[in-house]
Amino acid sequence: MLIIPPISLPLVCGLLLGAALLATLVMSVVFIYHWKRYGMGASAIFFAAVLYFGAAAFFTMASISFYSALR
Repeated sequence: MLIIPPISLPLVCGLLLGAALLATLVMSVVFIYHWKRYGMGASAIFFAAVLYFGAAAFFTMASISFYSALR
C-alpha cells in the first residue's frame, strides 16, 4: 500500500506562487524584447510598459500579501 504524506495548503500555495512569479518574470523578459524589437513608437511602448508593469506589480504584491496572510 502506497502511503502519501499529507500536503499542507501553505506549501501548495507557496509552490503555485513561485511558479506564477517565475512565469511573470519570463513573460516580462519576452515582452521587453518584443517591445524593443518590434515596437511601433516610443510613446506607445512607454504606455504599454507602464500599464503592464504596474498591473504586474499590483498583482504580485497582492499575491504575496495573501500568501503571507495564509501562513
